[in-house]
Amino acid sequence: VAALAASQEGPDADSTPSRQKSVSSPVGDLGDDGSAAERTANTTEAAEEVPHRPPLLKHGRCARRWEEGMLDSWRGKHIRDREGYKITRLTFDRENTHSRNMGKVGMSYRRVRSPYKTFVVRARGPYWDATSHNAWHRLAVQYMAWISYRVAARRIGVEGQGGTRPIYLINCTMGDGGLTQGWTDLGDARCSDEPGVLNATMEEADVVIDAPREGLLWDLAWVSGFKCGPSGMFRDFVEHFRRKRLEEVKPLPQHQPLGCFVDRRGRDIRDVENRDEFLGQMNQTFASVRIVAATKDHSTSDLINLMDGCAVIIGVHGAGLVNMLYAPENASVIEIVPKDERPRYYRNLSVLDGRRYKAVMDDFFLRTNVTVDMVNLREALDWSLKIRKDV
Repeated sequence: VAALAASQEGPDADSTPSRQKSVSSPVGDLGDDGSAAERTANTTEAAEEVPHRPPLLKHGRCARRWEEGMLDSWRGKHIRDREGYKITRLTFDRENTHSRNMGKVGMSYRRVRSPYKTFVVRARGPYWDATSHNAWHRLAVQYMAWISYRVAARRIGVEGQGGTRPIYLINCTMGDGGLTQGWTDLGDARCSDEPGVLNATMEEADVVIDAPREGLLWDLAWVSGFKCGPSGMFRDFVEHFRRKRLEEVKPLPQHQPLGCFVDRRGRDIRDVENRDEFLGQMNQTFASVRIVAATKDHSTSDLINLMDGCAVIIGVHGAGLVNMLYAPENASVIEIVPKDERPRYYRNLSVLDGRRYKAVMDDFFLRTNVTVDMVNLREALDWSLKIRKDV
């Protein structure tokens, strides 16, 4: 077993009180035909599976919401500010999401001058998320910022035209400080709190965008039955990070199939207490096992190297599972989740990215450690080898 780094840092993705799971059930889950489906969740079942690359529906609410809808379903109104600039305020109705969601996502953009080439995106997230070292929190803000650039360019009529570019402005003092992983992969990213940066950037702006503060990926955190994937638009977003695979990856020595364990050792919650038994079972299953533990110091290239060759990614619910996005496309995901809480963050991220997924329900809580049931673990590992042969 090759231990490659220290444990994932940053607050846990489910630790923010405003985002805790409601007692009420997710509402209006989407069925295979895009219609509302009944909840079939059974908290005593051993696992929930997502097949390999479930088809993205090309009609109905599913497609409208997660492809064209993400760009075209924003409702807007125009106003002018005191300086006479035209401001467009947009809202996006959040249907079929968890009952704790606020109902609408909001953004706005202001046209400064034409031609509209440089779009300054003021990235906004709840709390410190834009510069958090927690990979899920940060990814959610990055996705909102990227989507808002796409929406504004589309509505103004310059989407896809040569010469348009985003500049992402992040307040780096509201969090852990400095630009965190991923921002510069999306484009030109700057800390607005650094001396002179804000004024200089605004001088370049042809369009100024205030990105949403909440929603989109966060809306999927507790939604069961989500089947709108793989999402071409989400994969276009992730491709900003994954394109470095061809540019900078230095393959690590390995034997296939390679099982990758997302480690939480040293964390206060959701660590695996029967670790030796757990890793022993993995070693019996895979030709090689790698312990994956990303840190705040890992760059995108580091993460791609870390996940290179992983055939199966397995771990307890936590932000380290975001790193599935840097693994090979045919890598499957096994997540150990508390059977009475059932977060869907990484289940639905797998759906958006077209990955095979299995949730292993165990007897613990999000704020405790876990002793993994070996019977359920063996079944999940056997499943991962079987579907690998079927691909």
